[in-house]
Amino acid sequence: MNRRDLQELASPVTKVRKALTKHFRRYWDKFTPGQRFWVGFALLCLITTALINNPLWRTTAEQYKEGDIARESIVSPADISVTDNDETERLREAARTTVQPIFRYESNKPDQAGQRFLSSWEKLQRQRRPCEHKRQAVEFGFEERIALDRFGRTGSRQGARLKEFQPQRDRYGSERDT
Repeated sequence: MNRRDLQELASPVTKVRKALTKHFRRYWDKFTPGQRFWVGFALLCLITTALINNPLWRTTAEQYKEGDIARESIVSPADISVTDNDETERLREAARTTVQPIFRYESNKPDQAGQRFLSSWEKLQRQRRPCEHKRQAVEFGFEERIALDRFGRTGSRQGARLKEFQPQRDRYGSERDT
């Protein structure tokens, strides 16, 4: 058999394949090796994407009803959590009954409450009569410095603070009253 007879024996699919290969080979040979690499890489990416995301290959999941036997393993796409309210409430009630109440006796609490009451009472008295405190402070040689806010209340938390009067000195050392 000669060459011509072999060509005639080829199937029509083989003839079409050889014609397409000859046609694309002519364009493929015009590319540089770098261009061939990137074109081949792009074709590989496109084919891989088509194979992964092929919607024709996806099968529809069988719809099972209660009591049906599964023909294959079924995997949930997400975690499913269900709360059984009756069981949860029963467990909570059981936990409540097992815990013993805790009582603490602190013997110094009445004394602390009495001290807080007395300090609050003294603070209230100081706030109600700031002029009387100032007069007493001046009589005993003290000067009272009270910071008042816009409502006329003392600004410090402890009420009015009494500071010992100290005469101020000028830059030459002589005393002057403030």
